[in-house]
Order: sequence, then structure tokens, then C-alpha cells
Amino acid sequence: MCSFGEQVTKVVEIQPSRDLDCAKAVLTLQRCAYTVEAEVIGDRRIPNLTETLDQVRAAPLRWLASKK
Repeated sequence: MCSFGEQVTKVVEIQPSRDLDCAKAVLTLQRCAYTVEAEVIGDRRIPNLTETLDQVRAAPLRWLASKK
């Protein structure tokens, strides 16, 4: 757990491969974040901007998120 002022946040593992709504949220956040980066560097060919929902769900990654 981490404490930020009066808020307590803990880190949890999420599983987009098993949770469709979670995968959609990850994909939306990923696209928002990488759109900003693409604008800064002037190139929209960042793989994370073209990844599909199925690719996010199939990625062999350990996903961590903060939760209040």
C-alpha cells in the first residue's frame, strides 16, 4: 500500500485476458497515453496505438494497477 496524503492506494494485479471490461479500459488508457507521445514525436506509428483488443488480452504481461 502507498499513502498519498489522506488517500491510501494499493497495487493490485489485473487480468485483461480474463476480464473484457478491464481489457477495454487498458486499451483506452493506452491509446490516450500514447496519442500524446505520438504528437510529441510527430509519428503515430507507435505499436501501442494500433494494438487491438485481442492483442492486449493475449499479451504475456503481468499487469499492475493502483486501487483506492
